[in-house]
Amino acid sequence: MGHEDYWLAISRDGTLLGGGFFVTRFYALTTAACVRGLAPGDAVDLHTATGLPLEGQVFEVADDIGLALLGVRPDPLADYATPQADHAVKGDAWRAPYRPSPVAAALMGTVDAVAHDRRDGDGRPVSLVELTPERGANDYGGYAGGPVERRTEGRDVAVVGILLTPEDACRLRDGAENILTAGAINSAVEAFHALSAEQLMGLLAGVEEVPSAALPPTEVPGTTPQSPPCPAAPGRAEAVREALDTGRLLLRAFKQMAEESLVDPRDLSPYQIRVLEEISQRAWGEEAP
Repeated sequence: MGHEDYWLAISRDGTLLGGGFFVTRFYALTTAACVRGLAPGDAVDLHTATGLPLEGQVFEVADDIGLALLGVRPDPLADYATPQADHAVKGDAWRAPYRPSPVAAALMGTVDAVAHDRRDGDGRPVSLVELTPERGANDYGGYAGGPVERRTEGRDVAVVGILLTPEDACRLRDGAENILTAGAINSAVEAFHALSAEQLMGLLAGVEEVPSAALPPTEVPGTTPQSPPCPAAPGRAEAVREALDTGRLLLRAFKQMAEESLVDPRDLSPYQIRVLEEISQRAWGEEAP
């Protein structure tokens, strides 16, 4: 599979809703506008960059920052990518691989700025990546939900953000209009309790007792929680617990490094995602990449 296979087209009843992308094999990010009118648990149709169909459902919606999390039922007979994640800095080259149609203009350009602690009223703070495109498009809204990749020469290709709708970008930028904006990937991941290490580990630790409709995660202001889409299969408790023990050690080490100012906490999200993905793969009885 190629690098671009991690992005998704999201539809329902044959109507394209927008773009999205995997953050792990079992979860995908998109915008709240993409699933507006749908309730947590409602089904959506997903297609990968190569056309692979997958089942999905609305999992959590974070209206305050304009993002949503989808649960994905993976195809055990198919492989598809999950991206490397990182942070952007001013001057980075960027590219948006998802396009709403084959004839839509490809978006690319330069990172103009990274703004931290932006919020809408009493909503949660979020980091925004302000983007300057090489050429404009008639409607940036059609690209919303798709990933923004860093394409700076000499650095690894990595996802640094998720494109916001113009309306949500305007809200979070204190009314500034017509500026192409992405939510930083670390802020997007931190927004959803379902992606937190403790939440996922807590569900998997009792894998043999998890019912088909597990208890929803603790509510976070601005979000609509929903139970996990696919409970882990029984009989793998030992492998999962081993992964949990290793994961806890790693995550605690990450936290200690951040507390000692050895690393910027915002740089740790890609590694935290990988740890969570490893645990999920163990729960499903799959080999880690």
